Amino acid sequence: MKRSWFVLFMAVAGLAACQTGPPPPVVVIANSPGTLVPGDVRLLVGLLDAEGSPIGGEDLAATVRIYDPESNELVTTTQADFIWTVPNVRGLYVVRTSLDRPGIWGLAIEAGDMPATEPVGFVVADVAVVPVLGDVAPHSVTPTGSDFALSDISTDPEPLPRFYERSLHEVLGGGTPVVAVFSTPALCSTATCGPALDVVKDIAATDSESTFVHIEVYTNLDAQGARELELAPSVVEWGLPSEPWVFVMDGDGVIVASFEGALGSQELAEALVVAGS
Repeated sequence: MKRSWFVLFMAVAGLAACQTGPPPPVVVIANSPGTLVPGDVRLLVGLLDAEGSPIGGEDLAATVRIYDPESNELVTTTQADFIWTVPNVRGLYVVRTSLDRPGIWGLAIEAGDMPATEPVGFVVADVAVVPVLGDVAPHSVTPTGSDFALSDISTDPEPLPRFYERSLHEVLGGGTPVVAVFSTPALCSTATCGPALDVVKDIAATDSESTFVHIEVYTNLDAQGARELELAPSVVEWGLPSEPWVFVMDGDGVIVASFEGALGSQELAEALVVAGS
């Protein structure tokens, strides 16, 4: 009889309590609910030690095992890539794989010489709450520097005027790749909005062919508290459940890559190659 991942986890946890030696790290799946669907997926995996402090680094190799949602059998083993979410402070492991159906899949990770974790569950949904690869990107109207002062439409302390020259709806499908960055550096609940935007700005510095658009998550940037913040219409139209998000579209406005939470420079550079091909 198939056991649920919860039952399996509780049984292993009880066994681990009787064992000696260092405990395995705690695994945290950082993807928002409803953002993973069958096909090519990008999993974000965090590791914590027994005190709850983040573990990981570019020099700490990690192997990930994915388990079938029905049989609980091992499906694939792959290496994870580490990226900094807050440079030199904390980061996540990125796991790229392909999953063929919805369900509660299992993931276990072995990092360095630490004990391997037991599988934890993550949900692959039937339908995503956000636009996915192959979708035509929503043609949202976004504020521009020609209509507003940059300080009214961006909390980036050093905004690039290039990122606010045209509305997103004007550039999608125009024949060139488009990068849309939904982030709010000063109001971010994850502390990763600024670093994610910085990655995009670094790539933009050497890419004069693509169009880059930064969209603030909120409209009332002068709100007195978090409860007063109002989501930007484009964030609602794209169904974004978290921040930041970065989407890459080809010249036809079709999404070829998306990045939730954080991204690496190499990831974005590779996505732009695909978008321009």
